[in-house]
Amino acid sequence: MTLDPRLQGKLWISRVTLRPRIVWKGSQEPSNTEIGYLHQLAHEECFIANSIRTDVVIG
Repeated sequence: MTLDPRLQGKLWISRVTLRPRIVWKGSQEPSNTEIGYLHQLAHEECFIANSIRTDVVIG
């Protein structure tokens, strides 16, 4: 989380960095294309990303 000053010196959360840990089960991991697709779906449904007006990044 990054805090930056706004007008009148008040701080606001300007950036949230998520560091999810993914564990694949089974004998076959998804391809990079499948992972990209799953990431996009997760981002579109993410409560945090859809509830705030700040940058949300995966780091």
